[in-house]
Amino acid sequence: MKLSFLKHSLKLIVFLISITAFSQHELKNKVVDFVNLLPIENASVYVQNTTIGTVTNADGKFVLLVPEEMAKDTLVISSIGFKSYKVPVDEFDNSFEVFLEEDVATLEEVVLNATPRPKTGDSIVLRALERLDRNFPSQAYLQKGFLRHKERNKKQFKWLIESAITVYDDTTYVNGETDNLKINVDEVRKSYDLRDVDSLFAYSTYLKYNANVNLKPKNLRRDTIKTSSLVKAIKWNDTRVNGLEGLFKGKLNLVRNSK
Repeated sequence: MKLSFLKHSLKLIVFLISITAFSQHELKNKVVDFVNLLPIENASVYVQNTTIGTVTNADGKFVLLVPEEMAKDTLVISSIGFKSYKVPVDEFDNSFEVFLEEDVATLEEVVLNATPRPKTGDSIVLRALERLDRNFPSQAYLQKGFLRHKERNKKQFKWLIESAITVYDDTTYVNGETDNLKINVDEVRKSYDLRDVDSLFAYSTYLKYNANVNLKPKNLRRDTIKTSSLVKAIKWNDTRVNGLEGLFKGKLNLVRNSK
């Protein structure tokens, strides 16, 4: 019983495969260059406006199965640098090779109009005045900015400070003002100071400059000096060496791209 069922199933599968094979168009041929008769590799072979397609191999050959319902559709064979070949699927002839003609693309003429570059001081100033409205704002504006400051001594970095800022600038070429910049610090963060600081060296330097006491670090004992005195000496030394009193006291210049 089981053997008979398997035989009937096998016959049915073979029958369906045969029907499927006969209901398809097998397109196979070779695509070559019309000029030198060399095979064209990787040429696209597809049915227009469908997902059915293939490409040619190194010998320019291809095989493509197209369903019967697409017999009236258009077969397209194309490759970069060649004119596309188009033919209805049911009219494609497998006995003749497909020749693609070279497609010569011409470029339109490009004309460059260059403005002479100013060469004298007067001409440069005049050019800048002509473009004031392009290079400078004509009204007040807000601008987001980012500020980064890193502090270091002669040997190593001490800390990093970063700030997100909002800038209001009312300086325009119309009103002629030059000092209307306002800055708001939106967010700020500062890294830890992880340096190895020689506190005794800083303290001896502090005594030398402020108390006229010339002591070498090796002659000082840590347990005899107050911690507050050491902190004061370290801060003083940082200010002396790095000029921290001027930190963030300069001007922030925002430069817009000139055109």
